[in-house]
Amino acid sequence: MLLRKAINEINASLSKVFKGMKLYGLAQTAYRQNGDQQDKFPQIVDLDGEGKYVGIDDTDPIIIYHRNTGLITGRTIRQGYGDGFSDLVNTYQMAMIIFQSQELTKLFPEELFLYLQANFPEDIKSHPYKTIFIRTTNVILNSQQIFSAEYAGANFLLPAEKSLLQINYTIESTFKKGCFAKCPEDC
Repeated sequence: MLLRKAINEINASLSKVFKGMKLYGLAQTAYRQNGDQQDKFPQIVDLDGEGKYVGIDDTDPIIIYHRNTGLITGRTIRQGYGDGFSDLVNTYQMAMIIFQSQELTKLFPEELFLYLQANFPEDIKSHPYKTIFIRTTNVILNSQQIFSAEYAGANFLLPAEKSLLQINYTIESTFKKGCFAKCPEDC
């Protein structure tokens, strides 16, 4: 619920950066057998289990998709009186993978990052969360490193005028435990 809503907010903010860019949501790794080799690639999967490839496509200037790499949960001490002593804090560790055709964008990867960074939302509002903060943490500009992680086992075939970059970021939400239903449907 929160994770996909936050990604949609990020994508909406970034959609203004470059005409023709493709923005996708939360991707996961898929595998397919290719002879003796197993290919690894990113895809978006819907609730029915249907997958859609969202990786490198050299006809697009920019392709962006997101990955959830971890979740840290904790508590924050509340001041004052009331129900409970603390609020829950969930921090999603995220990676945004960006494929870029430099010949179409006329930008170097670090320049593209600056435009994306300038349009990255810092917070979003969503009931019942008290706060939702979005923070970029670091950027990987090594295309080969990212390619190896996203397409393990494949030969590195990305030409020089194409690049991959990865923006790591966090989505931190604070909420009161009692504000959520205890099950997804009526129990």
